[in-house]
Amino acid sequence: DARGGLGLCGMWSWMVKLVQNYGMPLLLTVFVVQHLLDGFVSRALKISIKFYLRDYGINAGQLQTYQAVVFLPLCARGLMGLASDSFRILGFRKLPWIVIT
Repeated sequence: DARGGLGLCGMWSWMVKLVQNYGMPLLLTVFVVQHLLDGFVSRALKISIKFYLRDYGINAGQLQTYQAVVFLPLCARGLMGLASDSFRILGFRKLPWIVIT
């Protein structure tokens, strides 16, 4: 893309700028910590919710329904990110979407 904002070349130049401004060690640390914590928290939450709801005598069908409702925001965060990047609300890009979520 001629604007440098989209496409593979635009992504590559953006990554090069990030490395130049922040350094590779910091970027790798942020990447690894984010993914480790995200995986740990989501796994711990899934396990603990099962035990918590089983203590209340909830059957397997209801358990699946409750888990689907509880984890819906985690599944929808990618779509919310795309929506907040694509559509402005009252001229703002991120703030209204943060309030909505």
